[in-house]
Amino acid sequence: MGRQPKLPDTIKTRTVPRTVKGPRSRYITVDNLPDGGTQYTLKPAGYEMIRRMSAGGRDLTSIAAALGISRDALRRLRERDPGAQQAIDQGRAALGDELTDIFLEQFRKGMTIAGIFLAKARCGWREGEAMPGGTVNNTQINITIPPPMSDAEFRSIIEGHAEPADDQRQITEVQR
Repeated sequence: MGRQPKLPDTIKTRTVPRTVKGPRSRYITVDNLPDGGTQYTLKPAGYEMIRRMSAGGRDLTSIAAALGISRDALRRLRERDPGAQQAIDQGRAALGDELTDIFLEQFRKGMTIAGIFLAKARCGWREGEAMPGGTVNNTQINITIPPPMSDAEFRSIIEGHAEPADDQRQITEVQR
């Protein structure tokens, strides 16, 4: 059986203070560029904070605020520094694994809805779509309705005295 999910016993305190002014020197280095712009570089503690906040389900705006930079600055930092994006991806993967553990545990305890959600969210299952590798039934049935006929024509066909009409003869030949 897999590892047990970590469920909080108490309410956790905030990861970072709600208001932060300017880049936090513990997590980030500020470099002034020759053109007058500013470039941010993450310190090891910054990567860890990003990973921890991402694993906690925090939005990119919250992560940027914790670093003391704008969301746009975080976007540019992620484009320039693959380690920053990797920290976000690792945190999101850890969050996904933790949620999977929780939903799977609930499903095994009999909560069917948790299993349905898990199958859709993690396994890609969809309602009303065929399962991959399943058989597809493409049988086509065509029904031909003959043209209207009089009672006398119908009676002669039933008694076996009349020949079928030309269009019926063509259909019979095609079916052979």
